Amino acid sequence: MPSRDTDGVLSADEILRARLPVTSFREGYDQTEVDAFLDRAVRTLRDRATRPLDAHDVTAQEVDRLVLRTRRLVTGYDMAAVDALLSRLRDTLDAPPPPPRTTGAALANEPTGRRRGPARRVPLHQLIAFLVVGLPPQRPPRAVTPRRARRVRARWVQVTDSGISWAPPLRTGGHLDAADVGEIVELVLTYPRSGGTTYYLVVDREGAVRLRVHEWWHKPVRRMWEPLRHRVRVTAGDLLHDRAKDARRTWPEAFSWAHAYPYLTLTAVAAVYMGVVVPVLTALGHA
Repeated sequence: MPSRDTDGVLSADEILRARLPVTSFREGYDQTEVDAFLDRAVRTLRDRATRPLDAHDVTAQEVDRLVLRTRRLVTGYDMAAVDALLSRLRDTLDAPPPPPRTTGAALANEPTGRRRGPARRVPLHQLIAFLVVGLPPQRPPRAVTPRRARRVRARWVQVTDSGISWAPPLRTGGHLDAADVGEIVELVLTYPRSGGTTYYLVVDREGAVRLRVHEWWHKPVRRMWEPLRHRVRVTAGDLLHDRAKDARRTWPEAFSWAHAYPYLTLTAVAAVYMGVVVPVLTALGHA
Protein backbone atom coordinates (compact mmCIF):
# COMPACT_ATOMS: atom_id res chain seq x y z
CA MET A 1 0.00 0.00 0.00
CA PRO A 2 1.32 3.46 -0.76
CA SER A 3 2.30 5.65 2.13
CA ARG A 4 0.30 8.77 2.83
CA ASP A 5 1.73 12.25 2.83
CA THR A 6 0.96 14.29 5.92
CA ASP A 7 -1.50 16.46 3.95
CA GLY A 8 -3.19 13.44 2.34
CA VAL A 9 -2.33 14.52 -1.24
CA LEU A 10 -1.25 11.74 -3.56
CA SER A 11 1.83 12.43 -5.67
CA ALA A 12 3.14 10.86 -8.86
CA ASP A 13 6.16 9.66 -6.88
CA GLU A 14 3.92 7.72 -4.48
CA ILE A 15 2.13 5.95 -7.32
CA LEU A 16 5.44 4.93 -8.85
CA ARG A 17 6.74 3.64 -5.52
CA ALA A 18 3.55 1.76 -4.66
CA ARG A 19 3.80 -2.03 -4.65
CA LEU A 20 0.28 -3.31 -4.99
CA PRO A 21 -0.22 -6.81 -3.56
CA VAL A 22 -1.27 -9.50 -6.00
CA THR A 23 -3.85 -12.28 -5.67
CA SER A 24 -3.94 -15.95 -6.61
CA PHE A 25 -7.26 -17.82 -6.95
CA ARG A 26 -8.99 -14.73 -5.53
CA GLU A 27 -10.72 -12.13 -7.62
CA GLY A 28 -8.36 -9.27 -8.45
CA TYR A 29 -8.12 -6.37 -10.88
CA ASP A 30 -6.46 -6.92 -14.26
CA GLN A 31 -2.82 -5.85 -13.78
CA THR A 32 -2.28 -4.54 -17.31
CA GLU A 33 -5.40 -2.36 -17.17
CA VAL A 34 -4.54 -0.98 -13.72
CA ASP A 35 -0.94 -0.23 -14.77
CA ALA A 36 -2.08 1.61 -17.91
CA PHE A 37 -4.53 3.75 -15.95
CA LEU A 38 -1.99 4.59 -13.24
CA ASP A 39 0.59 5.52 -15.90
CA ARG A 40 -1.89 8.14 -17.16
CA ALA A 41 -2.47 9.27 -13.58
CA VAL A 42 1.29 9.78 -13.08
CA ARG A 43 1.47 11.95 -16.20
CA THR A 44 -1.56 13.94 -15.07
CA LEU A 45 -0.22 14.57 -11.56
CA ARG A 46 3.20 15.61 -12.89
CA ASP A 47 1.94 18.03 -15.53
CA ARG A 48 -1.32 19.46 -14.22
CA ALA A 49 0.38 22.44 -12.51
CA THR A 50 2.28 23.43 -15.66
CA ARG A 51 -0.19 22.98 -18.54
CA PRO A 52 -3.92 22.79 -19.31
CA LEU A 53 -5.64 19.40 -19.14
CA ASP A 54 -6.04 17.43 -22.37
CA ALA A 55 -7.99 14.34 -23.44
CA HIS A 56 -5.30 11.96 -22.16
CA ASP A 57 -5.34 13.29 -18.59
CA VAL A 58 -7.21 11.57 -15.79
CA THR A 59 -10.00 13.49 -14.05
CA ALA A 60 -11.83 12.94 -10.77
CA GLN A 61 -15.02 12.23 -12.72
CA GLU A 62 -13.25 9.49 -14.71
CA VAL A 63 -12.05 7.85 -11.49
CA ASP A 64 -15.65 7.88 -10.22
CA ARG A 65 -16.88 6.15 -13.39
CA LEU A 66 -13.95 3.74 -13.68
CA VAL A 67 -14.86 0.03 -13.95
CA LEU A 68 -11.84 -2.27 -13.99
CA ARG A 69 -11.85 -5.80 -15.33
CA THR A 70 -11.30 -8.59 -12.83
CA ARG A 71 -9.35 -11.82 -13.05
CA ARG A 72 -9.72 -14.93 -10.93
CA LEU A 73 -7.61 -17.87 -12.18
CA VAL A 74 -4.56 -15.72 -12.91
CA THR A 75 -2.76 -13.24 -10.70
CA GLY A 76 -4.33 -9.82 -10.32
CA TYR A 77 -4.02 -6.78 -8.10
CA ASP A 78 -5.67 -6.88 -4.69
CA MET A 79 -8.97 -5.03 -5.15
CA ALA A 80 -8.99 -3.34 -1.74
CA ALA A 81 -5.47 -1.94 -2.27
CA VAL A 82 -6.32 -0.60 -5.74
CA ASP A 83 -9.59 0.91 -4.52
CA ALA A 84 -7.78 2.69 -1.68
CA LEU A 85 -5.20 4.10 -4.09
CA LEU A 86 -7.89 5.25 -6.54
CA SER A 87 -9.82 6.89 -3.70
CA ARG A 88 -6.79 9.01 -2.82
CA LEU A 89 -6.22 9.76 -6.50
CA ARG A 90 -9.80 10.95 -6.88
CA ASP A 91 -9.51 13.26 -3.83
CA THR A 92 -6.22 14.65 -5.14
CA LEU A 93 -7.60 15.37 -8.61
CA ASP A 94 -10.69 16.98 -7.11
CA ALA A 95 -8.54 19.43 -5.13
CA PRO A 96 -6.93 22.55 -6.68
CA PRO A 97 -3.60 21.82 -8.39
CA PRO A 98 -0.43 22.63 -6.42
CA PRO A 99 1.51 25.82 -7.25
CA PRO A 100 4.04 25.45 -10.10
CA ARG A 101 7.58 24.49 -9.19
CA THR A 102 10.28 27.12 -9.28
CA THR A 103 12.73 24.79 -10.95
CA GLY A 104 12.48 21.84 -13.27
CA ALA A 105 15.33 19.94 -11.63
CA ALA A 106 13.15 18.15 -9.10
CA LEU A 107 10.65 17.20 -11.80
CA ALA A 108 13.38 15.81 -14.01
CA ASN A 109 14.76 13.72 -11.15
CA GLU A 110 11.49 12.06 -10.18
CA PRO A 111 11.81 8.27 -10.24
CA THR A 112 10.35 6.25 -13.08
CA GLY A 113 9.23 2.66 -13.13
CA ARG A 114 6.21 0.48 -12.65
CA ARG A 115 4.30 -0.12 -9.47
CA ARG A 116 3.71 -3.76 -10.35
CA GLY A 117 3.96 -6.11 -7.40
CA PRO A 118 5.79 -9.41 -7.57
CA ALA A 119 3.99 -10.70 -10.66
CA ARG A 120 4.16 -14.46 -10.78
CA ARG A 121 2.60 -17.41 -12.50
CA VAL A 122 0.40 -19.72 -10.51
CA PRO A 123 2.35 -22.97 -9.92
CA LEU A 124 0.89 -26.00 -11.64
CA HIS A 125 0.43 -27.93 -8.39
CA GLN A 126 -1.60 -25.05 -6.91
CA LEU A 127 -3.80 -24.92 -10.01
CA ILE A 128 -4.42 -28.68 -9.84
CA ALA A 129 -5.20 -28.44 -6.12
CA PHE A 130 -7.63 -25.58 -6.78
CA LEU A 131 -9.50 -27.56 -9.44
CA VAL A 132 -9.46 -30.96 -7.74
CA VAL A 133 -9.32 -30.39 -3.98
CA GLY A 134 -10.88 -26.94 -3.69
CA LEU A 135 -9.99 -23.48 -2.55
CA PRO A 136 -8.12 -23.19 0.78
CA PRO A 137 -10.40 -21.83 3.50
CA GLN A 138 -10.33 -18.07 4.11
CA ARG A 139 -10.90 -18.52 7.82
CA PRO A 140 -8.01 -19.56 10.11
CA PRO A 141 -7.66 -23.35 10.27
CA ARG A 142 -8.96 -25.00 13.43
CA ALA A 143 -6.63 -27.15 15.51
CA VAL A 144 -9.25 -29.89 15.96
CA THR A 145 -11.97 -30.81 13.49
CA PRO A 146 -15.34 -30.63 15.28
CA ARG A 147 -17.63 -33.61 15.42
CA ARG A 148 -19.98 -34.14 12.51
CA ALA A 149 -22.84 -31.63 12.37
CA ARG A 150 -26.45 -32.78 12.33
CA ARG A 151 -28.01 -32.45 8.88
CA VAL A 152 -31.73 -31.99 8.47
CA ARG A 153 -34.24 -30.47 6.08
CA ALA A 154 -35.92 -27.21 6.94
CA ARG A 155 -39.36 -28.82 7.19
CA TRP A 156 -38.28 -30.70 10.33
CA VAL A 157 -36.78 -27.65 12.09
CA GLN A 158 -38.55 -25.32 14.50
CA VAL A 159 -37.02 -21.96 15.48
CA THR A 160 -38.14 -19.90 18.49
CA ASP A 161 -36.58 -17.06 20.44
CA SER A 162 -35.26 -19.62 22.93
CA GLY A 163 -33.43 -21.82 20.46
CA ILE A 164 -33.56 -24.30 17.58
CA SER A 165 -35.16 -27.74 17.71
CA TRP A 166 -35.23 -30.45 15.08
CA ALA A 167 -37.05 -33.79 14.89
CA PRO A 168 -36.54 -35.63 11.57
CA PRO A 169 -38.52 -38.83 11.03
CA LEU A 170 -36.81 -42.11 11.90
CA ARG A 171 -33.88 -40.23 13.45
CA THR A 172 -33.08 -38.71 16.81
CA GLY A 173 -33.94 -35.05 17.19
CA GLY A 174 -32.13 -32.38 19.13
CA HIS A 175 -32.16 -28.87 20.52
CA LEU A 176 -29.70 -25.97 20.54
CA ASP A 177 -30.17 -23.06 22.92
CA ALA A 178 -30.10 -19.58 21.44
CA ALA A 179 -27.33 -18.65 23.89
CA ASP A 180 -25.06 -21.27 22.28
CA VAL A 181 -25.52 -19.99 18.71
CA GLY A 182 -22.78 -17.68 17.43
CA GLU A 183 -24.11 -17.00 13.93
CA ILE A 184 -26.15 -18.49 11.12
CA VAL A 185 -24.38 -18.67 7.77
CA GLU A 186 -26.26 -18.77 4.47
CA LEU A 187 -24.64 -20.69 1.61
CA VAL A 188 -25.98 -21.06 -1.92
CA LEU A 189 -24.05 -23.88 -3.56
CA THR A 190 -24.30 -24.54 -7.28
CA TYR A 191 -24.37 -27.93 -8.96
CA PRO A 192 -23.89 -28.80 -12.66
CA ARG A 193 -27.20 -29.05 -14.52
CA SER A 194 -29.22 -28.89 -11.29
CA GLY A 195 -29.11 -25.22 -10.29
CA GLY A 196 -28.33 -24.20 -6.75
CA THR A 197 -29.30 -25.29 -3.25
CA THR A 198 -29.51 -23.06 -0.20
CA TYR A 199 -27.95 -24.27 3.04
CA TYR A 200 -27.96 -22.63 6.46
CA LEU A 201 -25.18 -23.51 8.88
CA VAL A 202 -25.88 -22.96 12.59
CA VAL A 203 -22.45 -22.13 13.99
CA ASP A 204 -21.76 -22.16 17.73
CA ARG A 205 -19.63 -19.65 19.62
CA GLU A 206 -16.52 -21.80 19.09
CA GLY A 207 -16.88 -21.57 15.31
CA ALA A 208 -18.06 -25.14 14.74
CA VAL A 209 -21.16 -26.05 12.73
CA ARG A 210 -23.74 -27.75 14.95
CA LEU A 211 -26.61 -27.99 12.47
CA ARG A 212 -26.90 -27.87 8.68
CA VAL A 213 -30.37 -27.00 7.38
CA HIS A 214 -31.34 -27.36 3.73
CA GLU A 215 -34.41 -27.45 1.56
CA TRP A 216 -34.60 -28.87 -1.94
CA TRP A 217 -38.10 -28.29 -3.24
CA HIS A 218 -39.29 -25.08 -1.64
CA LYS A 219 -37.41 -22.55 0.42
CA PRO A 220 -39.02 -21.11 3.54
CA VAL A 221 -35.52 -21.28 5.01
CA ARG A 222 -34.70 -17.58 4.93
CA ARG A 223 -37.79 -16.53 6.89
CA MET A 224 -37.60 -19.27 9.51
CA TRP A 225 -34.77 -17.53 11.39
CA GLU A 226 -36.78 -14.40 12.20
CA PRO A 227 -37.38 -15.31 15.90
CA LEU A 228 -33.59 -15.30 16.47
CA ARG A 229 -32.56 -12.28 14.41
CA HIS A 230 -32.62 -9.98 17.43
CA ARG A 231 -30.04 -12.20 19.15
CA VAL A 232 -28.09 -13.93 16.38
CA ARG A 233 -26.76 -12.48 13.14
CA VAL A 234 -27.52 -14.19 9.84
CA THR A 235 -24.67 -13.69 7.37
CA ALA A 236 -23.83 -14.75 3.82
CA GLY A 237 -21.04 -17.28 3.41
CA ASP A 238 -17.65 -15.96 2.31
CA LEU A 239 -16.84 -18.65 -0.28
CA LEU A 240 -15.17 -17.29 -3.40
CA HIS A 241 -16.62 -20.12 -5.48
CA ASP A 242 -20.03 -21.57 -4.65
CA ARG A 243 -18.85 -25.16 -4.72
CA ALA A 244 -19.39 -27.95 -2.22
CA LYS A 245 -15.67 -28.78 -2.21
CA ASP A 246 -14.81 -25.25 -1.04
CA ALA A 247 -17.53 -25.38 1.62
CA ARG A 248 -16.13 -28.67 2.89
CA ARG A 249 -12.63 -27.23 3.25
CA THR A 250 -14.03 -24.45 5.43
CA TRP A 251 -16.62 -26.52 7.35
CA PRO A 252 -15.62 -30.22 7.00
CA GLU A 253 -18.06 -31.20 9.75
CA ALA A 254 -21.04 -29.95 7.70
CA PHE A 255 -20.30 -31.47 4.27
CA SER A 256 -19.29 -35.05 3.60
CA TRP A 257 -16.51 -36.09 1.27
CA ALA A 258 -19.01 -37.70 -1.10
CA HIS A 259 -21.05 -34.48 -1.16
CA ALA A 260 -17.98 -32.41 -2.00
CA TYR A 261 -16.58 -34.79 -4.64
CA PRO A 262 -19.53 -36.59 -6.26
CA TYR A 263 -17.74 -37.53 -9.47
CA LEU A 264 -14.78 -39.06 -7.66
CA THR A 265 -17.22 -40.90 -5.40
CA LEU A 266 -19.10 -42.36 -8.37
CA THR A 267 -15.81 -43.33 -10.02
CA ALA A 268 -14.61 -45.07 -6.85
CA VAL A 269 -17.93 -46.92 -6.45
CA ALA A 270 -17.84 -48.03 -10.09
CA ALA A 271 -14.22 -49.19 -9.73
CA VAL A 272 -15.03 -51.22 -6.62
CA TYR A 273 -18.07 -52.73 -8.30
CA MET A 274 -16.20 -53.73 -11.45
CA GLY A 275 -13.02 -54.78 -9.66
CA VAL A 276 -14.48 -56.57 -6.64
CA VAL A 277 -18.21 -57.24 -6.83
CA VAL A 278 -18.33 -58.46 -10.43
CA PRO A 279 -15.37 -60.91 -10.06
CA VAL A 280 -16.83 -62.29 -6.82
CA LEU A 281 -20.28 -62.80 -8.38
CA THR A 282 -18.64 -64.39 -11.43
CA ALA A 283 -16.61 -66.74 -9.26
CA LEU A 284 -19.70 -67.73 -7.26
CA GLY A 285 -21.57 -68.37 -10.48
CA HIS A 286 -18.90 -70.78 -11.69
CA ALA A 287 -18.67 -72.54 -8.32
